Amino acid sequence: MNIFRKSFTIALPKGAKVFDRDGETWARWRGRGGKTRECRVIMGRDGSRRAVQMSKTWTMRYTDHTGIEREESTGQTDRGLAEIVAADRARREERIGAGVLTLAEDRMTTWAGAPLSVHIADYLDGLRDAGRTPRHIGEVRAALEATAAACSFDYLRDMNREALERHLASRRRLSPERGGIGARSSNKHATYWKSFASWAVAEKRLANNPFAGLRRANEDVDRRHERRALSEAEVEALLEAAARRPLENALRACRDNLPAADRQRLAALGEARAFFYRFLVETGMRYGEAKSLLCSQVRLDHDPPFIELAPGATKNRRGGRIPLHGDLAEALGKHIAGRVSRDLGQPGAGNVVSFEAPDPDPRVFDVPLSMVAPFVKDLQAAGIAKRDRAGRVVDLHSLRATFATRHARAGTPPQVLQRLMRHSTPHLTMRHYVHLDLGDLGAAVEALPAMGPRNLARNLALAGGISGQYEARGGATVTEAGCDTAAGQSERIGNKDAGRRKGALSGIVKCLVSGAGLEPAATGLKVRCSTT
Repeated sequence: MNIFRKSFTIALPKGAKVFDRDGETWARWRGRGGKTRECRVIMGRDGSRRAVQMSKTWTMRYTDHTGIEREESTGQTDRGLAEIVAADRARREERIGAGVLTLAEDRMTTWAGAPLSVHIADYLDGLRDAGRTPRHIGEVRAALEATAAACSFDYLRDMNREALERHLASRRRLSPERGGIGARSSNKHATYWKSFASWAVAEKRLANNPFAGLRRANEDVDRRHERRALSEAEVEALLEAAARRPLENALRACRDNLPAADRQRLAALGEARAFFYRFLVETGMRYGEAKSLLCSQVRLDHDPPFIELAPGATKNRRGGRIPLHGDLAEALGKHIAGRVSRDLGQPGAGNVVSFEAPDPDPRVFDVPLSMVAPFVKDLQAAGIAKRDRAGRVVDLHSLRATFATRHARAGTPPQVLQRLMRHSTPHLTMRHYVHLDLGDLGAAVEALPAMGPRNLARNLALAGGISGQYEARGGATVTEAGCDTAAGQSERIGNKDAGRRKGALSGIVKCLVSGAGLEPAATGLKVRCSTT
């Protein structure tokens, strides 16, 4: 085992003065900052003079556990520290050769000295190779780097669950103006760290995940950004406002002195924006997915018509097929034909399947990079509050929630709605995207059969298809027309306790005996039970 500094040559700098020293050729020049530098000069292979430089870090030469001689940089500029690193390397090779240390454990020891930023960079490269979106990678990088700095995670060995939990809890206590986050964002950051640590374990850089058992915050208690779905009336108002707002604003600004060509262009802009909102409501697609939708992905000649989403355009990177309602498919065909004719200069090119235009595969919608500001103005024009009294907000992603809520109101099964939303579980769909209000719950309650003395017999008859009379103990009868007769005869029930009951209904319910289709009467028994 020995250490040394490697040498390399560079072209002789301009202005360098060459001189002899002890029979060797040397050169002297002023480097950066005006510092004088000297080094030995040799002749290169091409016959030119080259200055010999020495590396700043020390290199160690050692024999590994297989008997092969290897060279490896110590990463140290100080000779004493380099000797310590070299001695540690030699001891590890001896332990591996003796079977005391495994290669996996040795790999972890090697990675332990690398800064955490190196591991984060490698992890992000893995996400990029896996096809994750640049936006997701940017969010992960920002979360990991900010949290690592706040928790003093400089190396892998510094990561621990308690420090991360304390940091996230402190941020949840802050207001949004001071950089606070809600429970959902806190859980997202925790997921980023757990995934990063799992990757390090899989890459043999860590022995175990230090964030195992990390506690999650209760998102139901602390929700900073809760969306709501739009009602049918609000959707209609939004589409109408979006269609007329561009032209109305221009006419108001120009005092009706607007050329006909501009009127036509602004009217078309409003109609296209309104149709874009309608498309999001009726398909449940995300804004980014709809914005990047290509004409070649629209299949209007299929039964049923559908949209073929490429894996790279979806959030889960798996793609998917989205069926289209017949009316929406017809409107989408007209929209594309109009866009081709008006915007792309291809009059009459309405065949969506075999699309031919200057751009071989143009996008279906011409929308800006961000629709936040136009959408807020459209909400204001439609008279829809951005935030309601309960603190729930309406944004562009609320149109996706509106899609899910409309299906839930129509009775779509959760499993079917999950596939339409392209979610991993029905729980995710029903919890975060289906927003039923008090009116929906009230309608569900009203759909149940009514209860009470006057409705009990009728409900039993309707449920079992029973006709005729129901006999109560003591000769009382209950007819489908109501329970008045039975209530009137409850006084004649052969039971001295009848007067102390809360009402005739209590005795009738306990003593109901059917005529047809129910259990036969057993007079004289207060309690009857069926063994079948």
